[in-house]
Amino acid sequence: MARFLVDEDLPRSLAPSLAAAGLSAEDVRDHGLRGRPDDDVFAYAAAHGFAILSGDLGFGNIVRFPLGTHSGIIVARFPNNMPVSILNEAGTGSGA
Repeated sequence: MARFLVDEDLPRSLAPSLAAAGLSAEDVRDHGLRGRPDDDVFAYAAAHGFAILSGDLGFGNIVRFPLGTHSGIIVARFPNNMPVSILNEAGTGSGA
């Protein structure tokens, strides 16, 4: 089963919503990674078998984060005005 590490640029409520939907998801803020550089988040995720779920376009750089060196990186882009409740529903597949 995939394990997801939710980056701090996504709502803090997303990891618990994903977990409630039966997915393994944790938040970077629960691992002391708040405010840490992307390289630190990447190293932690790679070392612990997490796929990163982020809105940070920097994680889309395959030169910096080469394919095959991690469990996956998902860069999700949402409108800034999207309510968190809608984002959580979309992330769990329970929304429209």
